[in-house]
Amino acid sequence: MATGQIATAELAELRAERDRTTGFPHWRKVRVCALCLYALVLVVWSAVYGVPVQRELVIAWTCGALVCASIGHSPLRVLQIVVDWLPLVAVLFAYDL
Repeated sequence: MATGQIATAELAELRAERDRTTGFPHWRKVRVCALCLYALVLVVWSAVYGVPVQRELVIAWTCGALVCASIGHSPLRVLQIVVDWLPLVAVLFAYDL
């Protein structure tokens, strides 16, 4: 086998090990369901109140989507998402002031 390639058996072992570390092997399905529900709620919200265009609402809806997409991931990964988005939110907040 060439350098840098991984055997199918090794890949299966890695995936099984990853599933064991999360404790629940179906997080991907839960995330997909949460994102579908999120999209449905956003469509209903938009139909009732209109498309959210206020900065606070856009940030809240974006954070909601990020929360749904982060279900089942490690807390460090979720923290990294927060750290990545914090500067943008801070700049927008400072702009409003």
